[in-house]
Amino acid sequence: MKHHAFLGLLVSFAVLGPQVQLNEAFSLGDFKPFLTSQVQSLFKSGDIEFLGHYCFYEVIPSFYRWELYYKASVTCPGLSNIRGKAKTRSKTGVINDAVDNYIEQALARNILTQEDVREYRGH
Repeated sequence: MKHHAFLGLLVSFAVLGPQVQLNEAFSLGDFKPFLTSQVQSLFKSGDIEFLGHYCFYEVIPSFYRWELYYKASVTCPGLSNIRGKAKTRSKTGVINDAVDNYIEQALARNILTQEDVREYRGH
């Protein structure tokens, strides 16, 4: 019974309280450019050089169990049709993980040699 009285009191305040224009109260205004730039910064794409070949990467955000993750893919059209993929919580580390996945697949298909990998990693 106490819950119903409290709920009634809340509804009364909401109805009788000062009327606020929703457009003004919830306007994004100056916040919109900031919000747009923050969302855009979650996405990333570009190219890298890998063993004398140009490779392309793409990073996109994703959510898993309410946590932000990044998915990346790496392709090197001049070298193979392999697509390296990775998913991590690290925006910068996900590209390296995708390259590592690409290398694993290329080694398994004999497109790259261990010597190529040592050369790339500088060891």
